[in-house]
Amino acid sequence: MKFIIGVGVLVCLVHFVYSTDYCKVDCQAFKHVACNVTNKLTSNCPPNSSIYEFNQTEINYILHLHNDFRNAICNGSIPGFEPCKQMAKMTWDKELAYLAGINTHNCSFGHDECRNTDKYKSAGQNLASISKYRRFPVTTAVILESINDLWFKEYKYANMTYINRFSLNPKDQIGHFTQLVWGNATTVGCGATRYFHNEFGRFYFACNYAVGNTLTVPVYLTSTKGGSGCVTGTDQTYRSLCSEREPLNPNYYFIPWY
Repeated sequence: MKFIIGVGVLVCLVHFVYSTDYCKVDCQAFKHVACNVTNKLTSNCPPNSSIYEFNQTEINYILHLHNDFRNAICNGSIPGFEPCKQMAKMTWDKELAYLAGINTHNCSFGHDECRNTDKYKSAGQNLASISKYRRFPVTTAVILESINDLWFKEYKYANMTYINRFSLNPKDQIGHFTQLVWGNATTVGCGATRYFHNEFGRFYFACNYAVGNTLTVPVYLTSTKGGSGCVTGTDQTYRSLCSEREPLNPNYYFIPWY
């Protein structure tokens, strides 16, 4: 079964509304994605567009895909990458998910300038768009697995030089991979919109993270054994990731590189 994926990263609708004035969130002169914006599809979207709300099973699957990849890097099972010292087990953040959804509600693929919150001062983002001719692509589970697998496979173009001191690869894209395995990225939240464009059914998917790729900063700290620096112990399922109680600070006080 063939479908097209582009990367940049329906159930009962429940919309979360936040009291934050996003126009006043610190974005260092960039425009916040939710400044003067409502949680609705924009006029840019085709008439048949719909907001996709992830149910709890799908949220759990998104978290599993992220943490499974993170654990694989952290335990040293991916050739060429050293084990991590202290990497967070990601949990879901509803506000990050809300803001990720707003990015997709314009039905126009592209990173927003800023998606920071009061809690997360330098939030990151992965985007992807998957398409199939004249209908929507396969099941949501297959879509999510395909997208996350594509993001993670960028590890083939990265190495420990980029891990120890993050910089851009001038030849190949690695930013989705590094965002997936950023050590202090404690939380993730994702949103999506479905629509037809030029006879293709499209699933536009965005994930926001507690912290984004940040130039000159290590993606994660290394060790001889995964999770050796976790002060609260490691997770029972993802044995090289720290427990959810780990006191990791995701905040870097400047905007990520995108």
